[in-house]
Amino acid sequence: MSKPLNLGKVDTELNALAKMANSTVGIFGASSESISGTKLMGQRDGIISSVSVAGKFGKAIRSSNSKSARSWQSATNSLFLGGDSVIDGRMEAVVTKFSATFVPTWTTRYPSSSPAMTADGAISRFVLFSSTSLIPGIKGWKPAKEASVLIGFDARGAITSAHRVAAAPISIGYTRDLGVVVL
Repeated sequence: MSKPLNLGKVDTELNALAKMANSTVGIFGASSESISGTKLMGQRDGIISSVSVAGKFGKAIRSSNSKSARSWQSATNSLFLGGDSVIDGRMEAVVTKFSATFVPTWTTRYPSSSPAMTADGAISRFVLFSSTSLIPGIKGWKPAKEASVLIGFDARGAITSAHRVAAAPISIGYTRDLGVVVL
């Protein structure tokens, strides 16, 4: 067994991992501490880093707004991340597609009551969350009360599909045989 790796001391959480093409592992979560030399920018920042095959942490990248509490909750191997941002008591589901060097390719946010959960499909990317209002780009989506929605995106972040999900979801995945699976 190898030695444990410590990232943060008091208020750091790691919520998702992704296997990356260069044999490193992407790690995603949230922290209100200084991590790998990067200081807190918001109330709590979403954090992105990597661990090399030698067990060394890469530079930490923070996702934040000066007044927000951010967290990455979900990640795919293509670096499609989902999470949330809370500002002044209002929650948004946040999804961002990152490049292999952790540079954002595209991002979008939706008013919600839950973090965004992500999955990669064969030709699309999917996000699942509990929507609380109108979603531009989805014709007829105007829930009277909170409702779970599954949204499909193309490679550039344009919405390609949207479906209401009847029950409160706890997870999302994708298989070649079944397509998108919501639990």
